[in-house]
Amino acid sequence: MSIFFVMQKMNINNIVDPNTPLNSKILNDFAENSITKNGIKNPPSEILLPVGFPCEKEYLHLKKHEMINDLIKDSNENGYITREMTKKYSITYPARINDMVVENYALKNDCRVFSGWANNGKLKKFIDNGFQPFEEKGSTMRFYLSKNGVIYYRKEGRNKHYVQTVLENMGTTETNKYMLESMGIDFDYPKPLILIEYLLSIFCPKSGIVLDSFAGSGTTGHAIIENNYNKKEGNRFILIEMMDYAETKTARRIKSVIKGYKKDKETFRGIDCNFSYYELGETLLKNGLINEAVGIDKIREYVYYTETKQKVEKTKTDEPCLLGTYAGNAYYFYYDKDNITTLDREFLHTVKTKSENYVIYADLCTLSDCELEKYHIVFKKIPRDISKL
Repeated sequence: MSIFFVMQKMNINNIVDPNTPLNSKILNDFAENSITKNGIKNPPSEILLPVGFPCEKEYLHLKKHEMINDLIKDSNENGYITREMTKKYSITYPARINDMVVENYALKNDCRVFSGWANNGKLKKFIDNGFQPFEEKGSTMRFYLSKNGVIYYRKEGRNKHYVQTVLENMGTTETNKYMLESMGIDFDYPKPLILIEYLLSIFCPKSGIVLDSFAGSGTTGHAIIENNYNKKEGNRFILIEMMDYAETKTARRIKSVIKGYKKDKETFRGIDCNFSYYELGETLLKNGLINEAVGIDKIREYVYYTETKQKVEKTKTDEPCLLGTYAGNAYYFYYDKDNITTLDREFLHTVKTKSENYVIYADLCTLSDCELEKYHIVFKKIPRDISKL
């Protein structure tokens, strides 16, 4: 099974792949590592660790590295510290330029160290902050010396986040086919419920609305109902299915999840939630033209909503063509199913609503541009095939 995503400015939730071992560091709410990093992208430099710099050990006394000057000379000429240099001079990092003395869990003397670095800018911020932890992207960051004189950082309060590009142990279509059969539904190759639940947990914001334009058996809706129940979330969904099984399979599955169902000898509890099923009526437009089978009321609602995003006002007996007024405009829909309508001087005499501007729909217009401008009228042609009238 292959699943492809096209993502743009998409939110990624804090989620950890369920296959992650329980003893993995990924599950920790902190990150901890050395900041020494030697390589071609990490040119070495000297860092001064001042008196008071914290250490995890109460007492520590490490001599300076005897061949430190040779290492500095070679690495500066080369541009970075190589593995061969480390082996040649038998040096661990950071290399100490002078003795490192710790008493009462803090440096007793200024200590100069040399290495290639990662996060050295944040180390400087920690030093400038008086060795006090500081906020870093929602986490708290601090630095310290290890029992071996290595500079470590510790970032606490980080969000757990680990998403694999290859998904494993996410269920099978066969298992989900059996589940649907227990609901009285026959459906080939339904998406695994566990897989969709996991994908939703990655991308879906809390209280979000998920649209599935090709609902199929309804796995997306099922997954959201389960997620809401298990994680106390409030997501909603819209499922669209154009095939003839939309009611007998897609909607039936969602109803079964809500009411509960039996699989073999096991009973699956129902989940209390609301679900509505709708079928589309006649389309309002066919090939860009009004579908007159829909009826005048629906057409009026559609035209007014496209103009104003508002509900159409009630029809006035003295102005049946008036749709309503909004934002300084009066909207008229001059329409007759069986006859061509024309915006002319005679129609203008029927306009009674006072407004700054007018938007008038009709089949034809015999008013001149000067007249339209004079009366602040915008004419719009009704999209229908008048050649058939």
